[in-house]
Amino acid sequence: MNKEGVCIAAGSGTCIMQVPVQRKQRRISIVTVQGIMSGGFQMKTRKHMIEFIRKQKTAFVASVDEDGFPNIKAMFAPRKIEGDCFYFSTNTSSMRSQQFMKNSKASIYFYNRGRFRYEGIMLTGTMEVLQDEAIKKEIWCTGDTMYYSQGVTDPDYCVLKFTAVKGRHYCDLKTESFHVDDLE
Repeated sequence: MNKEGVCIAAGSGTCIMQVPVQRKQRRISIVTVQGIMSGGFQMKTRKHMIEFIRKQKTAFVASVDEDGFPNIKAMFAPRKIEGDCFYFSTNTSSMRSQQFMKNSKASIYFYNRGRFRYEGIMLTGTMEVLQDEAIKKEIWCTGDTMYYSQGVTDPDYCVLKFTAVKGRHYCDLKTESFHVDDLE
């Protein structure tokens, strides 16, 4: 048995794995894990996607630089989710905001890594840099003055509005692409 484990039984889209787990330096236990190897799409609804994203504390946001290369950074989770739109707060002066002003192509990624299960959702679409006072007030949080000393009217405070078009979902060794409009 290798570090990753061995499939000890398979059938009807299921694989039962034995995975070695090291405990207290020397003793190795065998843990049996049942995972779905194939079958239906795991993320069938928009509701599942939104619930999954709301549980995550971190979002990975990707922009495109002036040379056409992707740039990615970790950000706080979206402050507001409405339909296919996700709203983040950031600095107007940030490199990411400047990149989105020049090229609106964007991607956001969320994941949850459990002990035996990894799930991730990547969405691609467009990002707008908003300076509208109403949306800035709507997503403003107590404590934001730590980042924006002049408060909600700080010229260095803006909102990133991501509009999802399509995505990819990974869970239980299965990856599928989808269009956001096709989700139930």
